[in-house]
Amino acid sequence: MIYQRLFKGIERFGATRTSIAEMAFKCEPGRITETVILAPVWEPTIFSAHTDSIIPIVENSIRRLYEISANGEKITFLRTGPGAPSVAHAVFALSCTPCKNVIFAGSVGGLVDGQDVGDIVVPEYSVCGEGASRYITEGNLKDSDCFGEKYYPNQDIYKNLIAAAKVVTSGNKAALHIGKTFSVDNIFAEFAHLEEILQMGCDSIEMETSLFFKAAEVSGLKAGAVFLISDNSFGGKAIYTARDQADKDSREFSRDHIIPRIILETVKNT
Repeated sequence: MIYQRLFKGIERFGATRTSIAEMAFKCEPGRITETVILAPVWEPTIFSAHTDSIIPIVENSIRRLYEISANGEKITFLRTGPGAPSVAHAVFALSCTPCKNVIFAGSVGGLVDGQDVGDIVVPEYSVCGEGASRYITEGNLKDSDCFGEKYYPNQDIYKNLIAAAKVVTSGNKAALHIGKTFSVDNIFAEFAHLEEILQMGCDSIEMETSLFFKAAEVSGLKAGAVFLISDNSFGGKAIYTARDQADKDSREFSRDHIIPRIILETVKNT
């Protein structure tokens, strides 16, 4: 299996599971809980209105760790920094800790009509448009082009996220969409290729989850993702286009109130 191959590659230079986790997180592996909320950019303060406490574990590092207490349960919040490679590095390091479940939280760009800023997306799958997945695929690097491959979340977490999102979005302005998401390496360059991405059957775009799902599967971790729509290129609200105050308010409300509730409800049922 590829996971064993990857570990043999790193262990031959003296690494251990403990040293891998400690280098990545700057704390003892045992500080990581069974379920982890992973966010490339967002801070744990998005959970402030929905938790009993948020305690810093490690803040002076590239990857920042916090312990959230909610519903009588402790949950690790991990801010990785943006980009698929950074997220995958964190996922592999999490596999060296007590972590078993990882829920990704982030933003996504809408690509079709009916997707409004502040709406919620739970991806059914993510299509690989990034280059790092080839490093965690069987075979030689030059023969392991994964472009266009679909990578899937764990089905239990996926179903729990959808169930939670249906409850939380009910009665709110935010609508729920089931996503067919494309993961891209470069935001600036994506716009010249959006029509081709649409032809691949995708309806949303972001940077991390194809590799996130693949790395979690390889590592034996159960993973799922939930996004909020931050922009819509074909709706006149592209990421480089000024969005109005109503859009900003919708995005912030979903980030600070809808996404946290969806995740915490999912954690209860995972």
